[in-house]
Amino acid sequence: MFLLLCYPLYSWEPVATHRQLGQTLLPDARLDPERIARHWDEVLRLVVTLKLRHSEASRLFGRLNSYARQHPLYRALKELGRLVKTEFLLRYVDQVELRQRIQKQLNKGESAHRLAHAVWHGRNQEFHAATRSEQLVAETCKRLLMNAIICWNYLHLSQHLARLPPEQQAATLATLSPFAVLSYRHLNLHGEYDFSDHPLLAEAPFDMDLIATWQPPSKPA
Repeated sequence: MFLLLCYPLYSWEPVATHRQLGQTLLPDARLDPERIARHWDEVLRLVVTLKLRHSEASRLFGRLNSYARQHPLYRALKELGRLVKTEFLLRYVDQVELRQRIQKQLNKGESAHRLAHAVWHGRNQEFHAATRSEQLVAETCKRLLMNAIICWNYLHLSQHLARLPPEQQAATLATLSPFAVLSYRHLNLHGEYDFSDHPLLAEAPFDMDLIATWQPPSKPA
């Protein structure tokens, strides 16, 4: 797989041992468990410090990186990281369900990125605010528009499903993409944004009582 070409694998035993056993998937190098064990207490202290937010990760690792020679704790962390990464890569190769879950999350992230890209359509999608506070306002406005689109999609799809005959709901729900709420091509993103109270006084496009009381069909056992 492509991942195995990008990242090396590590093992507790020498590489020759795996080769003698005739294994197809061979490690690239051997781990040094003594290095991890020697600094294990320091590793735990570092983890607790980060977990309790007594310091920022960037500050701690920046300090470890500042030494002319690699700090022993940093080398122990790298060794531990190789172990964790190897374990993940082997599970990724072996478990179809894990690969599917990861791919689903990647697709979700890409769909959200496309929606953000579509909403952020003005000024060549660049910040033109001078201060951090102004940039934060612009970013928050983008998120507000994205959330409004997602909310509208949820309401529209829920109302559509609720109005279907019960025998059609499960089949229709099965045809929907998991990322349908991130769709935007049915909306006019270059239209006029009206945040006044006047549109709220008009008749709401959704039957909120129907949506609130609708129960999705249960999945077959």
